[in-house]
Amino acid sequence: MKEKTGGTIFFSAFLFVFMFFSCQNPMVNYLLRESVPEIQAPLAVWNGRWFYTLREAVDAADDGTASSPSVISIMRNIGDYFSMGWCNGIALGPGKHILLVPNTPGSSVSISRWPGNAEALFTVASGATLALDGVSVRGASMPGRAVYVTGGGNFLLKGGASVAVDNDVYLESGAYITVEGTLGGGPFAPIARLTPPSYGATVQVLDDTVLGADIAANHARFDVTPEDMTVSGWYSPRHWRVDSAGYLVPVAAKRVVSSAGEGPPVGTAVYYPTLQSAIAAALYGSYYAPETVTLLANVDLPLAEEIDVDMRSVSLTVEAGSKYVIKRDGPSGGNSPWSVFDIGPSGVLELGAPAGSALIVDGGAVWSGGTPAAAGVVSNTGITSDSALVYVDSTPGLFRLKSGAVLQNNDRITAGNGGGVECVGGFEMSGGSVTFNRTAGSGGGIYFYTNAPGGAAMERTISGESGISGNSAGLSGGGLMFGTYGVKLTMQGGYISGNRARGLPGGVSPLCNGYGGGVFIPSASSSSIPVNVFDMRGGEISGNYSDSGTGSGIVVDKMWFLGPEFSMGGGAYIGGGNDIYLSHNSGYDRALITVSANLTRHSSAAPALIRLDSMPPVTGVQVLGGLVSSNYMKFTGVNPAGVLW
Repeated sequence: MKEKTGGTIFFSAFLFVFMFFSCQNPMVNYLLRESVPEIQAPLAVWNGRWFYTLREAVDAADDGTASSPSVISIMRNIGDYFSMGWCNGIALGPGKHILLVPNTPGSSVSISRWPGNAEALFTVASGATLALDGVSVRGASMPGRAVYVTGGGNFLLKGGASVAVDNDVYLESGAYITVEGTLGGGPFAPIARLTPPSYGATVQVLDDTVLGADIAANHARFDVTPEDMTVSGWYSPRHWRVDSAGYLVPVAAKRVVSSAGEGPPVGTAVYYPTLQSAIAAALYGSYYAPETVTLLANVDLPLAEEIDVDMRSVSLTVEAGSKYVIKRDGPSGGNSPWSVFDIGPSGVLELGAPAGSALIVDGGAVWSGGTPAAAGVVSNTGITSDSALVYVDSTPGLFRLKSGAVLQNNDRITAGNGGGVECVGGFEMSGGSVTFNRTAGSGGGIYFYTNAPGGAAMERTISGESGISGNSAGLSGGGLMFGTYGVKLTMQGGYISGNRARGLPGGVSPLCNGYGGGVFIPSASSSSIPVNVFDMRGGEISGNYSDSGTGSGIVVDKMWFLGPEFSMGGGAYIGGGNDIYLSHNSGYDRALITVSANLTRHSSAAPALIRLDSMPPVTGVQVLGGLVSSNYMKFTGVNPAGVLW
């Protein structure tokens, strides 16, 4: 009994090895059919003959011609190496021309990769043709693992043929795909992903010289493997599609169809050659639910152009793991009269990126001597501008800055206000950063005007992990500047840090003298207009600089009739060498800090520093209001009544 069992095991092992290394032997194939139930049923038909593996059928078939290939009918799906012929893949040698079709007209069959397969399912040599009609192929997500076409080879698709788009067809130089007629599955169904040997507008991937190909009806259904651009200074791949002549064309953005009225089915990805064209097509977003446009390339924006967001609600983002830059493009020393983004009437723009990704808007400045907020002279050897990076209109426009988005390197050389953002409309910052911007005017990072039809204040918010840092103002408000009246800002998180207010030599008012390294809040010049309101419920102001020595952190100015309303509460923190500077008007009516909730980050051991202007009286004056009795020790030199000692 033992001898019989051992002999059986030995014979079975020998037979397996013999079968595995003898793919072409008819006797072996016969033995396989007898011993392996999976392949006892016929699989393919050629010229009236049945075959049990696809390899047998291909080997037996006549060579055919490119215009009249040998037709092999496949009777069932292929998903294992038994059905293929006990080998990894099938290679069509020079002169071999094969058309694979389902055995039942009008049906479909699939050929799929099996575990451990290391070669392309099909390799098409120069002078050979592989044609599919009603047959789908699924390889693996590696170059050429579905179909590998060598130079001079041809791969034909017709009818319901396809290659799974998470696989690919690799085309060597001089190899093409031919499409015959209009492919099945609808005009927007994806057909295949192509990997070309190189990228460029002169690279052809679809050919129209064989079997009367119809490229124009099918070109948009081919995806293209993104181009690795790391060697060219890009952070992320460049994306391409196929044009109506069969050539590669670069794309800058995509959006997903969200309305049945657009033509393509809802959920279809549509690609655009420019970012502006993608935004112009985004007609279906709303104020609270903007339509998503995904950036797929770096954008070099000519100095004489800007990107307009009018009557659109758009959320601009990038794919996960990507990093793309929208940057002014021009010679060193060139100047742009425009913003990069102009959010016009009824326009909404969101900028953000997934975790680990980045969407960068760059003004093109190249700083020498440190960042714009560094002490001393900082020069720019790159591009300058007459405008902020983002302009927000008042009729009304809304700008949302979210995590992953960066506004940087803008050098506004005119005396306009706002280096990074000039905002007349709405503003919501829940993440991202405004950094390394400079203006000759006020508001190195952000400048808020009032949107005041009827005197109403426009609300703005800063929250989350937002950052306003490294910006510089030639006048006041290094990080952030309020307009002269009617601005309301609520800060619940984020930080304003490392900014600088330089000031104008011989300046005649706080608006010009370099007040407020972090924030400057001016007073209203008339009792008939609304005052500025800064409600700081969280976040941090620290490490900013004022060249005038006045209000390195924040200036609450009451030079005119009505001072701004400034309140602190919760996690609000002003420190890191920064102070709160309170001024007064001619009637010695001084600005106050209203404590709106118990301060959790300040303590008697680390109090917020209050400073007053030099005009008397500088002691015995009220500086705190609100919840004074439980928070007075969290400010320097303040007694339980909120009066400065």
